[in-house]
Order: sequence, then C-alpha cells, then structure tokens
Amino acid sequence: MYKLNEDDINRIVEEVIKRLKKPSKEELTKKEKSIINKVCNYTGISYEKLISRSRKTETVRARYIVFTELITKLKYSLSEAGAVLGYNHATALYAKNKLTGGEYQMTKYYHKYLKSTEKMKTINPNIKVNKIDFPGNQYVQKETKKRTFIIHHSAGWDNARNMFHHWKEDKQGRVATAYGITDNGNIFHGFDASKYYAYAIYINSRHNYLPEKLNKFKTHKHDTLLNSQAIQCEICNWGGLTEKNGKFYSWAAVEVPADKVVFYPEKFRGYHWFEKYTDNEIKALEKLIIYHAIKDNIPVTYNPDMWDISERAIRGAEGIWSHVSYRTDKSDAHPQPELVSMLMRLEDTLFSIKNIK
Repeated sequence: MYKLNEDDINRIVEEVIKRLKKPSKEELTKKEKSIINKVCNYTGISYEKLISRSRKTETVRARYIVFTELITKLKYSLSEAGAVLGYNHATALYAKNKLTGGEYQMTKYYHKYLKSTEKMKTINPNIKVNKIDFPGNQYVQKETKKRTFIIHHSAGWDNARNMFHHWKEDKQGRVATAYGITDNGNIFHGFDASKYYAYAIYINSRHNYLPEKLNKFKTHKHDTLLNSQAIQCEICNWGGLTEKNGKFYSWAAVEVPADKVVFYPEKFRGYHWFEKYTDNEIKALEKLIIYHAIKDNIPVTYNPDMWDISERAIRGAEGIWSHVSYRTDKSDAHPQPELVSMLMRLEDTLFSIKNIK
C-alpha cells in the first residue's frame, strides 16, 4: 500500500487547481462520498483531510481529480484492478473506457476493484493440506508479519511426513519449515505459517561465505528477523546428483531415474545434475504461493536475482526467494525451467483467478 505524505497531498491539490476549468457547485452524493471514503481508507488519508486540502475549489470535479491522482499513485493496485476486471494492463483499462477525464468511470471501476480485493482475502485457491501433529516447541509461537515466501528442497526422500517427524525428534531446536510438498503434489502443514515461524535460513552459518559487505548480516538477530518474516516450504527432492556410468545418485547413494533428472551445462552450485521437481510439486507450490500472496499480501513479482546470493533478499526485501538467495553453501532451490516459468507468470495467474466475480 502506498501512503501519501504531506508533499504528495500538496502537489496533488496544486495540480487540481491548475486543471480545474469549469467549476461546478454540485455537492457530492452520499454514494460518491462512500466510494471516495473507501479509497481514502485504502490509501491511508482521511476523507476530511482530503476535502480540506481541496476546499478552495468546493467542486465535485476537483475531488474526483484528487481521487484519480490517488489511484495514479497506486499503480500496482490499479494493475490489480485492471486484471480483476479482465484487462491485461492498467493502460488497457484506460484505453477501453476512454478514461481521460472520466473520473466517474474510474470511481466505478475502483469501487468494483475494492469489492473484489475484499473477496480475494477470503479465497482459498483449491488448496488442500495434510495437517501434521507438530509440537508447539518445534516452532516460535510469536505472531509476526509475513513479507517473504522462501522455497527450499529437502535433499531427501519423497516423504514430507517423515521430514516433520525428523525435525520433531532431532536435537536442533526450532528448525523447520511450515510446509512440505511430496512428488504427487500433496502438501503437508506443520504450523500456522501466517502467524508463526521456525528457523530454516541460518544466514549466520560459518559455512556461508558471503561477500565482505554482507558479513554484517551474519548474526543470530538478523537470522531471526529473516525467518520471522518468512513463510517457508520444503519440496521433497534429492537436489544435486552425481553421475556414474550413466546413472545418477543422490548423496545417500539412492539412484534417481534419468527421466527425473535435469542437466545444467554450466553447473548450478557445483552440480551438473539435479533431481527434477515434478509437475505436481510445482503446481502445488504455485497454489501455496497464491494462497499466501492473497492472505498475507506477499508480492509475487519475479525476482531474477533469487538464484544466487541476493543483497536485496539478505537485507530483508519482500517477495519470493529461495534458500540460495541467502546461503552460498546451499543448492536449494535450483532454477529448473518449469519452476522459473511458474514463478514468472505468478502475477498474471494471481489476478486472473476465475472464481472472483
């Protein structure tokens, strides 16, 4: 959400006065006040303050110009509005409705958008999870605001239930992720990811050789910050593989069939071969990300720097990242083309959810 500051308000009001050509003495109707009130609430500026700033004009048109300027400030939200209403881009929304000066049309569309976003917050995009009996002492039961979604893979067997059991039995404390996804796309859920957190990044590991300028972030305090704002998910996957006589093996000497292997010619984190994420895993991950993007307001804009150490991620930038964004000694997740493709289209997918009326 973009919140206007004092300079923004002054600039907008000055622009209103410049653009006003034919003042009208018509007063706002109750319905018009209600619509503008909703937008004021959304942008963090009170209706009274908005009106007092444009009191010199005392016109409906002046207030609508202020209103549309607010929307211009909310470009990202306007793109959402256009997509919810069936347009690919905000510009298409303008062009289709000839909105130059069409303030009333914009209020109508934005009002419709606000109603849609209210409904979006309640949508569960056909997501089914298997709840795990995971003790409360295995995660931090402190409610924190979520800003990131971090993708991991387990480097182990196709058994998310056993993964949670392992975390429950180990002596490492509150080390876990909220979710695990198996090859067939089943999602296992250990704790409420929108409220609580566990430690899965460990940026302060002594094996994490960050660039010199980022070493100041290798502290337990910063690791806690990064984990506390993250929703984290493990995909069941062996990760990096070694090849011997045309066959592929995991670190545990488990053979992975050749048709389940992806090859990176230039190597990725030291490996040419990785076990593929299955189509079902990628689809389940997509649903999970969309669910939390809606519920927790996590941005889904693709971050191309997520496949290596990212200064933005380490500093705490919001969005979707992977474990390799924070750690030099990790190889999860790997940039399989199908996974990258899904992440790149997330914005379009999110705002074209079919069951929004």
